[in-house]
Amino acid sequence: HPAERAALLTCSEDGTARIWDVERPQNQVAVLKPRQRKPGRFACRAACYSPDGGAVAAAFGDGSLQVWDVRGGSASGLTAAYTGMVASSRLQASSGGAQLQSWSYSQKTTAVCFDAHAGGDAGDAMVCSLAFHADNRTLVSRAQDGTLKLWDVRSLSKPVAVASDLAARYDETACGFSPDGELAYTAV
Repeated sequence: HPAERAALLTCSEDGTARIWDVERPQNQVAVLKPRQRKPGRFACRAACYSPDGGAVAAAFGDGSLQVWDVRGGSASGLTAAYTGMVASSRLQASSGGAQLQSWSYSQKTTAVCFDAHAGGDAGDAMVCSLAFHADNRTLVSRAQDGTLKLWDVRSLSKPVAVASDLAARYDETACGFSPDGELAYTAV
């Protein structure tokens, strides 16, 4: 997280992105579950915070990009619900007996593009990397379909710009923005 040192964002093969409190590693703060067009579970391949910490973007194995508004919560206030999320709780077994763990669960995304990258129908759209621009509105995504795409996260209906026919040799090909924000970059 850009401002909250105790907040950690992870993505998982179980199809979720999760926010954790690193000072209490057994406590997850939020579970971000994607909206899906069809039944099934697709791995979360990449996730990132916006520079102001107000949004989380995640890419899934079905080729979708999804964005959540996560303003209002903090890792230090585990019982606080993020905007648009429903607070939940569960019992977690521990060596000292049962322990109540509070966390938030959200399937309410603020923006979704189901066909962001090719390969989604087969469940193998390998989005390698995501990064937000300093303006908190522009997102860049890099995938194994040989593309680098710029998105406006306020709509996600179609990419703002696409660079195609890029080599995609490795599963973990990074992307991002130059320090002045003028260029998007990727490795090949």
